[in-house]
Amino acid sequence: FCRNPGAICSESSNINDSDEVNTKELKYVISLFEWIERIQLYSNSVSKWDYMDQLKLYVDEGFKDSGFIDAVSSVVTRGCDDYYCSTHAIFMMEERRKNFEFLVHNIFGLGSTTQSQPRYDYDHFEKWVQSKRTRIEGTVLVSQNNYVEGLPYFSQSFTFDSFISALRVTARFGVSDGLFFYVGDPVSGERGFRAGVVNLAAFLANAMVESIVYDSCDETYWESSSDGKYPMSNSCGQNSRSYQDETCPAWQSFISCPVNDAMMVEGEVPVMGKPPFFFDDQAPQFQCRAGAEYDVGYWDPSTETYVENEPFPNSSGRTDVEGCCWWGRGVLHTRGVCNFGKLNFHLGVRAANENRPSIYPDIDFCFNPEEICTNRSSMEIRWVVGMFEWINRVQDYYDSKSGFDYKNELLKYVDGGMLDDSFVESANRIFVSGCHTSLCSSTLPTIDMERVTFELQRKMNFKNIMKIIFNMQPSENRPTAKPTRPMPTPEPTRPVPTPNPTSRRPTVSAIASPSPTVGTAVIGNVDPSESQRPTGSPVELSDITQMNKGGEVRIFDKASSISDETLIITRNTTLRIEGNGYVVAPVNSTWPALRLSDSAKLIAVSGFVNGSYAGRGYEGGGGEAVQLSNGQS
Repeated sequence: FCRNPGAICSESSNINDSDEVNTKELKYVISLFEWIERIQLYSNSVSKWDYMDQLKLYVDEGFKDSGFIDAVSSVVTRGCDDYYCSTHAIFMMEERRKNFEFLVHNIFGLGSTTQSQPRYDYDHFEKWVQSKRTRIEGTVLVSQNNYVEGLPYFSQSFTFDSFISALRVTARFGVSDGLFFYVGDPVSGERGFRAGVVNLAAFLANAMVESIVYDSCDETYWESSSDGKYPMSNSCGQNSRSYQDETCPAWQSFISCPVNDAMMVEGEVPVMGKPPFFFDDQAPQFQCRAGAEYDVGYWDPSTETYVENEPFPNSSGRTDVEGCCWWGRGVLHTRGVCNFGKLNFHLGVRAANENRPSIYPDIDFCFNPEEICTNRSSMEIRWVVGMFEWINRVQDYYDSKSGFDYKNELLKYVDGGMLDDSFVESANRIFVSGCHTSLCSSTLPTIDMERVTFELQRKMNFKNIMKIIFNMQPSENRPTAKPTRPMPTPEPTRPVPTPNPTSRRPTVSAIASPSPTVGTAVIGNVDPSESQRPTGSPVELSDITQMNKGGEVRIFDKASSISDETLIITRNTTLRIEGNGYVVAPVNSTWPALRLSDSAKLIAVSGFVNGSYAGRGYEGGGGEAVQLSNGQS
């Protein structure tokens, strides 16, 4: 077996050069041996899980506990029994469970075929979410490369594993004083489970709009002057806001982070600002530093130049960045000294110093808020920060005047068959402006209560997540529910709104549009086993460009680059790609980005070439990046 392991799968083989082996039997023998050696003899002294003991327990309890096959499947695929022993999901867990139960009950006739009611606890919820991994990665965790005509790609800043890790922290273990991201509970059963799914969908729908589409943990420049220039003082606040002045209400004033004018912080360069996504000069990152008299100037994207030492005010009149360290960070781009103070009070070093539970006892969110994006655990933290803000500002929202309570309305929405869009609209409004209706008054005078920024995108995202990813559509078949009674809730903290950028984002088309917008969940039937490649908007195949006159053709900057076309190089022509050059194929095409034939030559020094992404409704399968048509190239 060491010299010729392939003998196991061959029709017949002489492993010892003399003895003929029955490989049809061998295929089973080696698998049964592995089962004996690796599964039957498995025993974990730490978790106290022993295969033979658990097998006997499963039989004694009447062949009903699905947890047994889940643990066995984990040992088979990951080498450990505990569900949380690895960040990787159990491969095809649902299929393994169904196969096992079908064999035990239907083929072997053991136990009852009646399935026991699942226990709707956190473990059940996470396993269910894990089963949707492909769909979440291919539809929700998709960013847009604004430098290449909005080309979609898998987000690098917000990944599925870090999302699950944060969900486990906030929903299973909780943050601070009994604060949990709501995913249902065993007492509420299926009703609570559905409510948890709706709550998660609403959270993800807003996260897609806030940060995932940009693939940036730090807030980015989106508000410009009338002539398209971006004030460097936008770090103080955009949309006429002043983040350093957004303190907590009087009765919570002790929570707000103190503003230190001498603080110096600089944001991280987003993924889209680094090669291979972008090569040219770009706007400096958000920053704060001392010097109220120092004019930080502006960035002119038309000339790709940074002009310093020139007064150029942002929408609130600031020309400096002194004390302006409180821009948005994390998956919901949490902003303002009150929100960062709450993070420190509940999750960070302040909680630890005051002998309260703290999940990040070494992080001072007030001293260095940029830890959210730079800490070695940042991939998890950026999700946890967003989930905490959702818990604090949305889940716990209660309006004493109208009696509107988010959690009660959430259950009502589920009880009503998820038919009434007003709940989704209210949830989005709470997050954006701090109130469930336009009749409320915000703590920030600049917030337009009559308008929810990117309302259609948020709403479309929610509906598409529920339909495509979670397979839950509005229905008159409603789960049996007990009457919803308002829960006594104290007067809420008027949340500090987190308004959304109003420019440089994709325009949303109608829900029925065949051209989905990046940053909006795609409508269509999704097979769980499909490719995880991000989908692009369907476009017509543009004209093919041919270069066949010989000599050398250079692609070195944006002007000379090719997008949404197939480039054919032929007849002794040489293509040189260098500098910031790129070639991008059309989406939904079987054509490559580059096709070389008839002694053509490609010299690629830097830049990039992207093949064709295939949309969900396209059956062609996509195209290659570089295709060599014959051996002469």
